[in-house]
Amino acid sequence: MELVRDLLDKQLIDRNGVNTGRVDGIVVELRENGPPRLVALEAGPAVLAYRVGPRMGRWVTWLVNRFRRARDAGRCRIPWSQITSVDLDVAIDIDVNETPLLAWQRWVARRLVRLPGKGE
Repeated sequence: MELVRDLLDKQLIDRNGVNTGRVDGIVVELRENGPPRLVALEAGPAVLAYRVGPRMGRWVTWLVNRFRRARDAGRCRIPWSQITSVDLDVAIDIDVNETPLLAWQRWVARRLVRLPGKGE
């Protein structure tokens, strides 16, 4: 498996078929007496921002941590053992509501995005 090509930026789908975002990072364990081992996938705005650069990653991490209710939303690690299939999408054996994956999107929707006609 070519990790970057086969995993990075693929859509994550939870056990209920809910779109939970995209794979933003890959965690690999380097072993002294063997090949590297895939440990987990990561998702979240801080992980994606670090791909742009360290300065952007630190800024987004600070921003996410600044808002207490979305504190855990910057980075979510999904153990490789919870990955059920890798195809066009990456299926995970996790309920998205039990993770911080959608916390940031929900916070932004509640605080920053005002839909026309809603309560106006």
